[in-house]
Amino acid sequence: MTNLLKCKLETTLGSIFISGNKDYITTVSWEPLPYKGIPGHTGELNWFTQELSLYMKGDLKVFTGKLSFENNVPLWLRKPVNKTIPNNLPASVLKIISGITYGKTKTYGSIALEAGNRGFARAVGRICGKNPLVIIVPCHRVIAASSIGGYSAGLDKKRCLLKIEGVDI
Repeated sequence: MTNLLKCKLETTLGSIFISGNKDYITTVSWEPLPYKGIPGHTGELNWFTQELSLYMKGDLKVFTGKLSFENNVPLWLRKPVNKTIPNNLPASVLKIISGITYGKTKTYGSIALEAGNRGFARAVGRICGKNPLVIIVPCHRVIAASSIGGYSAGLDKKRCLLKIEGVDI
């Protein structure tokens, strides 16, 4: 991964920190990025930040791009290419989550079953908690069978994201 840039987007839910370039996104996080020495973007990330701003206003349902992996590291490619998803549980789970459509939810258990074993539900939760591409790989759409479940940025943010999408939990 070369030419990595970073930016911070201010939203009604707080700051969102992003890294990537004109071709892909490597990180979308509610927490400040630990990347020292990475320059700020000068417009290269606008393709994504503009879409994220629209999403936060409820005016965008599908982000441009597709989940991909490079050396087992998840990326969001601006121009999707058909690449093989690594054959491991984290990659399988992130791929399943990336396919949950706007305004819909899936349970940890159903994702675990789709990934190969219903007993992996707790592992699905841990993978969600480490998701480096929050919002675009929508772990906020993953809920528990009888509750909202958890969210690495807090349940208030999860509820707000789901509310943007018209999901009332």
